[in-house]
Amino acid sequence: MKLTLRLLLVLLLILPQANYAESNQIVCKQCNILMLNIDFLRSDYVGPENDNSLTPNIDKFFSEGLIFKNIYSPSGSTYRGNLSVFTATNPFFYNLDVNTFEVLRAKPGFEHWRNIYTSQTTLAEHLRAAGYHTVMLNKGTRSGQRTMLDRGYSTYKQFPLQILIEDQINFLLKVLEKTPEPFFIHLHAIPTRLHRAFYPLLRQRVKDDDIAYFPYKLNSKPYGYKVIRNRGVSEYRQRQAEHTIYRQQLEYADEQLKRIFDYVSSRKDNTVVILVSTHGTQIGDKGVFASNGVSFESSVRVPLMIRIPGKKFDRTIEDRLSLLDLVPSILKLLDLPNSKDDGHNLLSMAGDKNDYRRPFIAGHNDKDSYIIKDNWKLFLKSETVRSLHKLQNGKPVGNNIYIRNRLVSLNLEHSENQGFDLNIQRQTKDLLFSKTTLETPELYNLATDPLEKTNLASQYPQITSELLALLHQYRQQAKLKIDLLNLNGQPEYTENN
Repeated sequence: MKLTLRLLLVLLLILPQANYAESNQIVCKQCNILMLNIDFLRSDYVGPENDNSLTPNIDKFFSEGLIFKNIYSPSGSTYRGNLSVFTATNPFFYNLDVNTFEVLRAKPGFEHWRNIYTSQTTLAEHLRAAGYHTVMLNKGTRSGQRTMLDRGYSTYKQFPLQILIEDQINFLLKVLEKTPEPFFIHLHAIPTRLHRAFYPLLRQRVKDDDIAYFPYKLNSKPYGYKVIRNRGVSEYRQRQAEHTIYRQQLEYADEQLKRIFDYVSSRKDNTVVILVSTHGTQIGDKGVFASNGVSFESSVRVPLMIRIPGKKFDRTIEDRLSLLDLVPSILKLLDLPNSKDDGHNLLSMAGDKNDYRRPFIAGHNDKDSYIIKDNWKLFLKSETVRSLHKLQNGKPVGNNIYIRNRLVSLNLEHSENQGFDLNIQRQTKDLLFSKTTLETPELYNLATDPLEKTNLASQYPQITSELLALLHQYRQQAKLKIDLLNLNGQPEYTENN
């Protein structure tokens, strides 16, 4: 009897909370999902902080939607960013650097890594299993099929790099017209690129001595311009040119996206529209021009805007959140099951009470990583030196032959522990491979220094050490997950499965 009364009291305490959570949850069952995944968008150019004259159409369309001001991508690059975001997976899980991945993916013996990479369920696979018609329109060589992210799509279209965003949108509008509902349509577009952008011939363009326009043809007909900044001037002027090109490309993209917004508003009133970028771009900020991704704010703090049919939101979400939670949030919105047990619902932030409890935000790139906890951000730069030498009488001799024997070196590096070890020395009968990694931490207070100008690592050694330990623990979690997959074995992956 006492046990029954205790159980009743527990139920009475739990039920009101359960009812509140249920009423607080935003649900849009059987809604279409239109994912506008636009590379290189930055939060300081797109969203609540931007100059509204650059993106008036984006601003207007999402004015009553959910706008996330401080959401972070798990990577500053297309390759790892898309893999992590659309499988909701720790970015260290995709541990091969992009160049290694591109070398190994086509080589015999890569099945081991290919099966690891495809072991995580994609958003498209979730939605296709739920009866959605799934379509991907992809531009880029480090996304889509090239990174095995075509899984789950019933229709897949690959565009060449030179194609303009307006022609991608022309194709998308035809797809929107004929695809049965409910649908998940994923547009991956690249309106601007570092060092080179593609721009239409007839649209008015900025004239600048540091910007060059080279007309090019498509199918033997004049088509567009390759837009390139001048590299023979000071770093300051290069940076100014990059930002000028970026603004021009952003205005062009916004103009074209309006065509999608108008169509959805008039024809597809049961469609959730998501505008996101899986990484931003430095365009010369902090002296970084390279395109392989870094963990500075300009590259990892990205726009996320969600417009939900029949819902109006009157505030911007200011909290620091992770884009790793986008897929779990979409599945929650559609009231679909999620195989991930570590996902959080970003949409709960719209209510007075939310269940978002991620203890920290972290990300990983080829040459650096980051972790954010409260207002503190640890930026961890990694410098790796690799060498391969011939052995003679058990001793290394001659010059470093790593570059000339790249595949042999990569196999030695990734044959054990999947390359997670920072320092490695392995040898065969005739060869010695060595890898040495130097990690340098930088610490920033984002509340007082959002531009990451002052490194506080030496002033706050305890905070630096605590964040470093957390980041290494997060990295180790990915390694343990891969070890478990290796132990249990993985089903073989086939193209277009």
